[in-house]
Amino acid sequence: MTEIVLESDLDQEQREHVSVVKSSADALLCIINDILDFSKVEAGMLDLDEEPFSLRACVADTLKALAIRAQEKGLEIVLDVATDVPDGLVGDAGRVRQILVNLVGNAIKFTPTGEIAVRVEYRSRARGTAELEFRVTDTGIGIPSERQAAVFDAFAQADSSTTRVYGGTGLGLAISASLVGLMGGRIWLESEPGAGSTFSFTAHFGLESEADPLPPRRERMLLRGRRALMLEPRASTSAVLAAQLREYEVELVRANHIDDVAPALEKARSLDRPFDVVLIEGSCVAEGQDEIFRRLLEARGPAPTHLLLLTSGPMRRGLKTRQEDGVSAVLMKPFLPEDVRTTLVTLFDGPGPEQVGTPRVVRERRGVAADGQRVLLAEDNPVNVLVATRLLERHGFEVHAVANGRLAVEALEATQYDVVLMDVQMPEMDGLQATQAIRAREADGRVRTPIVALTAHAMQGDEARCMDAGMDAYATKPIDAAQLLASIAAVTGVEQRRTA
Repeated sequence: MTEIVLESDLDQEQREHVSVVKSSADALLCIINDILDFSKVEAGMLDLDEEPFSLRACVADTLKALAIRAQEKGLEIVLDVATDVPDGLVGDAGRVRQILVNLVGNAIKFTPTGEIAVRVEYRSRARGTAELEFRVTDTGIGIPSERQAAVFDAFAQADSSTTRVYGGTGLGLAISASLVGLMGGRIWLESEPGAGSTFSFTAHFGLESEADPLPPRRERMLLRGRRALMLEPRASTSAVLAAQLREYEVELVRANHIDDVAPALEKARSLDRPFDVVLIEGSCVAEGQDEIFRRLLEARGPAPTHLLLLTSGPMRRGLKTRQEDGVSAVLMKPFLPEDVRTTLVTLFDGPGPEQVGTPRVVRERRGVAADGQRVLLAEDNPVNVLVATRLLERHGFEVHAVANGRLAVEALEATQYDVVLMDVQMPEMDGLQATQAIRAREADGRVRTPIVALTAHAMQGDEARCMDAGMDAYATKPIDAAQLLASIAAVTGVEQRRTA
């Protein structure tokens, strides 16, 4: 409900108050989840799923969700996945995300200034398995040597003053250590007070395929020999991006300051060696942007030079991305080589800068463009009905709610819906039985309706049971707006865009 209120018209004081309520609720939910996970660890009931997943997508999506918190503190998250690391793995992606959230979340919490770097490296491969090493390095307060071993104990932090200042249960690292052990790896810490910390862990995964495919030859040919001018003040981000561009055989020139960009463009044009793309960190043009963009447009001249902005988290407040500014795309940090390659290929293979409309934001969390899609909501809890209905209606959906599975089956007999949100536990007929009945009805040749499980069940095997019953996606309660909208978009195939 707080998410819904925060989307409405509030004055500054009201928004601050509701934001505190939401952040407090989120913190309480994290504590409850930690306690539940720790209880399963103690009972020996914490198991891992073994499912195929994309390592790079898993890590990048996890870090992008944390990038907003980092940006609020003026921190930057840098992601560097070594090129030889296999991407198609078999393992528990959810638990990998949980470990990274714990480690990176702690790094954000204990780092007042600077950055957090996440590095993934390939260690060994044997008999269809791969051992990877993950490192999370921060520039934070560090941990004294005499307290380093204790941080992996339950309910422990570096010291009592840390607990008082920074909060937390002290369960995250203990749970992470147990998860790493289940993955056949180990976790360790290197730290020095005042000089930051590096948490590292190894884990074993199955290989979905022995070799990951190279980028398509056409894409490599399209990028080879291109010229790029880059202004990125953070040395670590600059180094990672430079390595990615070199891999695609892009010729790179670095600028030291925003005032150097326009002269470099003019010089390149006068030598008849114009740049194909200019990559600029968004913060460099946040101040005085009208004048900066005007100068860049003049310096670019008629040459087909694209302007690509790099930004941490969502677009920074006040940063314009109008067509007349000449901005072709926005690349959100932390980004992967695939993000860089895809963005550049799209720019070079598409219309010129003067023909580009609203700049394309790469990998930004977006809402669903519902355009009146009809949703059948099968849910017996009136509070959940209210939350889901209000949320979906604000995003343009038309919602019809029923109180049990039997009524859901009857509703689909009378009306065609674009998607069904199906609670699992309901009276008369539960969600699994209702889904099986719906799929049996569709076996006669009727149109198949996507079904998303909407359930508080988050235990081992619950998602598999939902999928076995014929459901198409799985969203847990309490309802998270972004997760629910993403699940609906995934099963309906509806193009996503930012909603007002």
